[in-house]
Amino acid sequence: MSGIRNSLEVVLTKGCSIELSPKVRLITQSSVAVGGIVALGGLGSLDFGLFSIENQLFTNIIAFVAVIWFDATLTLFRRYRNGEKLSEAHRKHAYQRLTQSGWVHDKVVLFSMGVNVVLFGLVYFISNVFVAFLLALVFLYGVMRFVDFRKAF
Repeated sequence: MSGIRNSLEVVLTKGCSIELSPKVRLITQSSVAVGGIVALGGLGSLDFGLFSIENQLFTNIIAFVAVIWFDATLTLFRRYRNGEKLSEAHRKHAYQRLTQSGWVHDKVVLFSMGVNVVLFGLVYFISNVFVAFLLALVFLYGVMRFVDFRKAF
């Protein structure tokens, strides 16, 4: 078991600290969510620690990727609405716009982790999944409005 825990620690810590070039930031940004999924999946399937399949494993995993899904979906919708080619490269995701607004990479990652903690708290402490989902949508909308305020789409 100590080997598995060490592997989880590597995924959770190394994914956030690797910064080879600005192009790798996409990987390091999403590594927080991927590391969380690996940790929760490992903790749930091996049944050690705080989480198990009986303790909302699925909703916990969804909370960790909600930021990425929400941002990707909203960005695609906005680009489609603006008549942009969806197959072309762009720099309009929330984390990219935050760095364009002057935030350093570490601050963007910490902000994203903070958003994930709030979302995790919503799904963990609110037993009604529908209410937690609606509150998460409202919260994520507020986060995107904050990003829009920092750097317009």
